[in-house]
Amino acid sequence: MIEATNNDAKRLFESLLEGSMCQIVVKMDETVLVPVKLRDSEILQFNLSWAFKKPMEIRADGIAALLSFQGQHFDCWFPYVNILGVTQFSTNDRWVFGTENVTGEARRVALLIDPGPKKRPEAAKPSKGSHLRLVK
Repeated sequence: MIEATNNDAKRLFESLLEGSMCQIVVKMDETVLVPVKLRDSEILQFNLSWAFKKPMEIRADGIAALLSFQGQHFDCWFPYVNILGVTQFSTNDRWVFGTENVTGEARRVALLIDPGPKKRPEAAKPSKGSHLRLVK
């Protein structure tokens, strides 16, 4: 677990978002701004990326981002104290924080955030009867 100040969180997110999309796990409460239809959830996961070419600001106390939900744009707000974890897609590295006071499904999801296996290209295998050979 990481004990992070807001300054640490700001620097972490600035760094993570420089070259990759990230997925955050957010514990919902009245301080998180998302579309009304999502507000009843205990936890939600959101993808953030500069590649979306939508306004996003990494502030001292949280992340403000214009996100799309089924084609509709919404100005979202994610205070750092509500972000339980983040996964950087390009590396599959994960950071989990703030879960000591979280129970149930929120804790399980924050501890298991995983965007899926990284896809690595497989090396081409020579076909039978290949005329290529390894020269040392």
